[in-house]
Amino acid sequence: MSNEYLCTEANDTGETASGSGRIAIVGLSCRLPGASDSDAFWSMLRKGSDALADVPAKRFGTGAGTYYGGFLDQVERFDPGFFGISPREAVMVDPQQRLMLELAWEALEDAGI
Repeated sequence: MSNEYLCTEANDTGETASGSGRIAIVGLSCRLPGASDSDAFWSMLRKGSDALADVPAKRFGTGAGTYYGGFLDQVERFDPGFFGISPREAVMVDPQQRLMLELAWEALEDAGI
């Protein structure tokens, strides 16, 4: 993500404004229809682009009565070994959980962790 909208103001004391010593590690990740990452999402918002697309034929088949929708790209590309999950176990993991694992990892990377 570009830093064009971020405020970067350093606090040299190491203390937070409240003095509690608590910190927040902030990172961002998303995968949305028409936007495979946060940069693509911000670009889509700036351009006012529409994320609706024709329904892929493999999704519902022909004659389903649905013509447009918002669909994620490459949802089948999950690397279970990266997360310590066996291929056999990965088949049983809900696709939404797989997506959550990938996005959580990307958010931590974005935060610099």
